[in-house]
Formats: sequence, C-alpha cells, structure tokens
Amino acid sequence: MIMIDIDYDRIDKILNKYYKKELLSNKEEIILNYEILENYYPELAEELEDNYILIIKSLERYMKKLRIQNIKTKIRINNVRKQIKLDEIHQRYNNKWISFKGIVKKRSTVFNKITHVHWSCKNCGVDYIYLLDDNEKLNMPKENCRNCGRNRGYELNREDSEYKDKQLFILEEDQNNTETVFRLVLFVFLHC
Repeated sequence: MIMIDIDYDRIDKILNKYYKKELLSNKEEIILNYEILENYYPELAEELEDNYILIIKSLERYMKKLRIQNIKTKIRINNVRKQIKLDEIHQRYNNKWISFKGIVKKRSTVFNKITHVHWSCKNCGVDYIYLLDDNEKLNMPKENCRNCGRNRGYELNREDSEYKDKQLFILEEDQNNTETVFRLVLFVFLHC
C-alpha cells in the first residue's frame, strides 16, 4: 500500500494565495497551475508523476472539507512543463501521469468493465472472488464449491463485484508536419 504524506500547511498557503476565489465559488472544478505547485511544493509536484491518482484524490477530499458549501471538488492540472511526444509513449509509462501537447481527435463512449468478480455458491452461499484479466470473458466457475463440495452452480453478486471504466482516445500531436495518429487506451478507475 502506498502512503503519501502531504503537507497540508503548504497546500493551504498555495490555495490562499492563488485559489481563494475558486474555493469560495460554486465551481466543482479547480484547475491548479503546475508551475505554482512546482515553485511552492516541488516534492509533491515531482511525486505526481508516479502517484497522480492518489495525490489528486487526497487533495480533492481535503478541498471538500475547506469549502463552505462542502462541494465535491474535481482537480485538474495545467501548465505542465515536462511533456513527452506521443511516439515516445511505451510500457514504462503504464500507470504514470503523462503530459503531451496535442489534441483529442476522437473518444469512444465509456465502457464498464468488471475486474473482480464475486460469485456465491447457490447451495451454501459462500462467496468466491476471481480476478478477471482485460481480455478474459466472464464465465461461471466450473469447479465444485470448496466449502460444501457440491456443484449446483454459482450466482453472480453484482453489488460486491468491482468495475472500472475503459475508454479509447485517439490523440494527435500538435505539430504541422506529423500525420501519424497514435492510439492510447486509458483506464479510468472509479473512486468512491
């Protein structure tokens, strides 16, 4: 389990100096300037690359407490200086936060994909959890129940199963001489 120790006193100084108006408004989205974050809290700015989701979710929970109306806040970040070219994206950037200069040419609808399947034995009710790979189809287990030894089938427990959203983006680099279109599949995980 990854733990990020955020110095909220430093975050308060940044918010009070640059984002006081946004915090007092009813806006549900606050756009943080990466350069400001880098100047006042360089350790956190650097940590964003490896733990973007964890840091953003922590900051969103913290900002919700700060706001008078208790508004759920979405945080976006702009002005990132460290940008990579689309043709340089490869496996080492999996689960990393990246920034590129370009446009989104097309995006698909969001597909809901089951990741952890909860099956309940129809005979004794014992739950079993199975991890489902990205390309694997959802099939009921064929083995006998480890608890009662019977094989009367299993029932899918949709409420306890875990899901993730999957969406395909077609991105294009912002260069006049580039005609190559690169495709990236981005996984967006739901956070409760």
